[in-house]
Amino acid sequence: MSASTSVALSRAVHSPSSSGSVAPPPSRRGALPAARVTMATASAEVDKAAALLAWLADATNDPGIESRVALGETRHGRGLVAVRNLVPGEVIFNVPFRLVLSEDHDEADASDLPWSALMAARLLEERSRGGECGRWIESLPDLVSTPPLEYTELELAACEDPKTIAESRATLEGHLAAYEALKPRLDAVGCDERDLRWATGVLHSRCFTHGPRGTHLAVPGVDMCNHDFAGANAVVAVVTSPEDVQGVRATAEIADVDDE
Repeated sequence: MSASTSVALSRAVHSPSSSGSVAPPPSRRGALPAARVTMATASAEVDKAAALLAWLADATNDPGIESRVALGETRHGRGLVAVRNLVPGEVIFNVPFRLVLSEDHDEADASDLPWSALMAARLLEERSRGGECGRWIESLPDLVSTPPLEYTELELAACEDPKTIAESRATLEGHLAAYEALKPRLDAVGCDERDLRWATGVLHSRCFTHGPRGTHLAVPGVDMCNHDFAGANAVVAVVTSPEDVQGVRATAEIADVDDE
């Protein structure tokens, strides 16, 4: 009997407004801090959204995903939304670990580069290969703002805060140093500094950490639950099971979604 590992998204057991903390049941192994699933009317973002969920349903062998959630516009922007009431503890979906982009600690231990730069290079290499995660990568936003890398010298000087100026310059210098170190790998897949900047920004905005070493994970589908941690109404867990894998659960009671 072989063990399988996946990342599970489930409805939280308690509402953010109820007494008691929002947390997965004690039996959840590798439980992570609650992730946010913003509930709103599922207004279709027809371009990439439908294709992404259809791909996720196929990749996870779960055709019921689209009966539970959709990608739609929320007050925070595009995010994962419920299309029906989700029962507390209900599994929303499971993502097999083969689809997860995970920080490689062996690679990190052998390098002085930031975790995000190393993972960004792997994300770009995966995009070039067009492998199983290609549909997810295509769904990522085209523009991810990384302000410290975008300020001009005039803009920095205008802020008149030496600490902010120093931090911004250090961030830019670190990014450019990472680009130079990774340039052979990036050249091999037709990417440049702007591609690295994009991939790094994507990972900073979508990764969460897991385990004693704080391993960074980017998980298709779960990465759409990054909008409002203060009002979390779902939990995410990394689960290893010899028989089956459990998924993300919803936590709070969810109001009916209007059919509009």
